[in-house]
Amino acid sequence: MTARVLEPQEWDRLAADVQPILAALNPDTARALVVEDDDGAIIGRWLLFPVLHAECVWIAPEARRAGGVARRLLRLLRTTAQGLGFRRVWTASDSEIVTRLLAHPGMRATPIPALNFVLNVEPSCPTPLRFSTQEPMPLVPASPLGHRKQEAV
Repeated sequence: MTARVLEPQEWDRLAADVQPILAALNPDTARALVVEDDDGAIIGRWLLFPVLHAECVWIAPEARRAGGVARRLLRLLRTTAQGLGFRRVWTASDSEIVTRLLAHPGMRATPIPALNFVLNVEPSCPTPLRFSTQEPMPLVPASPLGHRKQEAV
């Protein structure tokens, strides 16, 4: 068995289920990690790519029908993401309202069937994040290096 990074010109060897995601990735910054058997067949894969992740969207209940709040947030998200050099933003939905908003054809959002996780890859970050659906997640200030400091909950 061999574990290696697949070259972008070989990405067509990956299964059809990941092709829509691969089409959205920048080959200069994305990596397709694979394990191949002794005959060179791919027997495992994991895609690694930088994303701009948007979370915790919220609109006050009394402002939800007033109109314009979601549209203004979306416009600001798009211009901010573009200003940071991103063409796409990864987000999730935790409510039917947000799901309906994202599913609207004008949103140009692609649903990705998956359960999302935050995976700690540094030994200095051993405590998993814990989220409670009962109370909002506290804002954690970023360190000068841009890494988020996380305290155990």
